[in-house]
Amino acid sequence: MKRIPIIVLLASVSVIAQDDAPKPVSMELALKLGPEKLTRIVGGSEAGQDIACQLYAAAKRLQTENRLAKQDLRLVTELDWLRRTLGDCIDGFCSMAYGINGGGTMYTHAEARNDASIEDFLADFSKRPSAGGKGDPESIARLEKLIQYVSKMEIPADIKSSAEKEMIEAFLKFRTETMESLNILKATCAESKEAGSKALVGFIISQASWIEYPAEKKAKPADKAD
Repeated sequence: MKRIPIIVLLASVSVIAQDDAPKPVSMELALKLGPEKLTRIVGGSEAGQDIACQLYAAAKRLQTENRLAKQDLRLVTELDWLRRTLGDCIDGFCSMAYGINGGGTMYTHAEARNDASIEDFLADFSKRPSAGGKGDPESIARLEKLIQYVSKMEIPADIKSSAEKEMIEAFLKFRTETMESLNILKATCAESKEAGSKALVGFIISQASWIEYPAEKKAKPADKAD
C-alpha cells in the first residue's frame, strides 16, 4: 500500500461532486475547524474525510514548522525526519493489517488520515527539547516488545490459503520494513531525553491497534495483609 497524494484525493471528490469547484480552505480555517468539521466543506464521503485529514495535517505542519523556523531551521529538518519515521511505522501497521484481514479499503483510507494524528503529536512534542538524552529504559523495553510482536506476525491460515501470492509477498515486505522503521525509532528514543522517549513510545503504541497489538496491562498492587 502507498500513501495517496492529496491531488488524487481532491480529484476524486471533484468527480463525486459532479465537477463542482472545491471551496478554498485556508490554513487558519483548517486549524479552526479540525478534520471532522472540515468534511462539511470538502464532503462527508470516505474520500472527503481523507482530504479533510490531509488538509488539516498540512495546516498543522505549517504552523509547527513556522514556529520552529523562527528558532532554528535545523529543528524543522530534524522534525521532518522524525515525521517520516513515525509515518513509516504507522503506514506499516495499516499495510500489515490489510494482509492479516484479507484486504479492505479502510486501511488505504487510514493511511490518508493518520497524518492528522501525527501532526497533532509532533506539534506538542516539538515544544520541548528532546534530543541529547539517554532515553527511558522502561519505554524502550515496551518498544522492543512491540518489535517482537511485529516480527512474529503472520497472515492467518484461513486467509493465507486463499490469498494471492502477491498479497503474501507484500505482507512479508511490509513486516520487514515496519520492523526496520521501529528499530530506527528505538535508536531515536535511546538518544532522547526521558520525557521524549516516553512520549514517542506511548504514541507509536497507541497507533499499533491497527495490528491488534494487545493493550498493555499494569500489574495490580499486591493485596494488603489483614
